[in-house]
Amino acid sequence: MIRILACLVEQHDPLAVFAAIVICAAAAMSCALLLRGQGWVRLVLAAVVIGAGAWATHFVALLAYDPGLPMSFALEPTLLSAVVVLAASLAGLALWFSGMSQLWRRAAGGAVLGLGIGGMHYLGM
Repeated sequence: MIRILACLVEQHDPLAVFAAIVICAAAAMSCALLLRGQGWVRLVLAAVVIGAGAWATHFVALLAYDPGLPMSFALEPTLLSAVVVLAASLAGLALWFSGMSQLWRRAAGGAVLGLGIGGMHYLGM
């Protein structure tokens, strides 16, 4: 645990980490507000907000990290990670809201969204 805290304190830019936290919170709150309404337009907008917010949070947090070695980003995997999380966000939220009374659909929707965010992290790293 001490090693993780030392990595956060010593190898991350605090301002950029704070920016990532703000992006994450803003995306989560915006998505929740959009999902309070009904209709496919709001669902698609919420999926874009949460997908783009998760991707931006991840990317800004990566920019905050300084491992002490030269670092660069490859364009194709970076863009593919954005596509993956946006598609998973739409699929997960659509599955969640297609069966509000069915617990398995809600669980499956959350799992799809979680796997998409995990896939984004894997591709983005």
